[in-house]
Amino acid sequence: MIRTRIHPAIPAALLTLSMLGKAVAQDADSTANGAVVSSPRNGLADVSSPRQDASWIFTTIGSYGWLTGGRANWIESNTELLYRATPALYAGARVETRDREHETDVLYTVLGSYLPLRSLETHAAVTAVSNPAFSVDQAYTAGAAWRATARLSALFDYTRFEFPAGPIDQYQPGMILWFTERDFLTARYARGRAFGESDYEAYLVRLDLGLPRSMRLALSFAHGTEPEKDLGIPSVILTRADYYSLYGHVPLNRSLELILGAEYEDRDGIYTRTTAAAGISVRF
Repeated sequence: MIRTRIHPAIPAALLTLSMLGKAVAQDADSTANGAVVSSPRNGLADVSSPRQDASWIFTTIGSYGWLTGGRANWIESNTELLYRATPALYAGARVETRDREHETDVLYTVLGSYLPLRSLETHAAVTAVSNPAFSVDQAYTAGAAWRATARLSALFDYTRFEFPAGPIDQYQPGMILWFTERDFLTARYARGRAFGESDYEAYLVRLDLGLPRSMRLALSFAHGTEPEKDLGIPSVILTRADYYSLYGHVPLNRSLELILGAEYEDRDGIYTRTTAAAGISVRF
């Protein structure tokens, strides 16, 4: 008998172009704008992991990125706390810190997820940044995931980004093909409209594999255009990028999990970024 999961949890270090709106991506999910995938079931932690009796999940991931093109290296961190009020209701908060070119932006997010049906999950999030140097001012996300059949889930998210230059609206349909409850393929497409005049699009393919001893591996590839606000540039620009990532989750015991990852991004010949990430997830 197949135990129904609606959609998998995604490492937050991949929540960017790879998540198509920090993007299913937001694994964990590379952009400067703070795009988010809102569901706690799609954030830093994997809420489907072994210890189901835990009411709290604390996850923190740090990363260091080496950049080319004469750019200074990036230091980033994500810290998330989730609370399981009931098996159907999650609420949480996330703090993301981004250090670039001697400027630091801190993004604050509140998020929630609710299952009105066993096969349907709804979620929403709000992100705000105080005096951002290169990030979005605010972002609002709402979406749903529907386990249509034992082998197929349908996904949809809408995100609105608020910049001083104006709003950007982004739509992200997608699907998950389930081979088993631990092995599945995710595909997402994003289409956005910037400031009511410029359209852009991107897509993601991600493969999740269950390994022995409850270990998990996720491989992602994303390609397309996304909004980016760079230091020294007053307006938001649309740039194309290719993004590759590899993330692994290694349980150390029933309550503690080690997260390791690597990312590579080619920003349309402007620069490349090679990133190493590590973190832990604790259930209590």
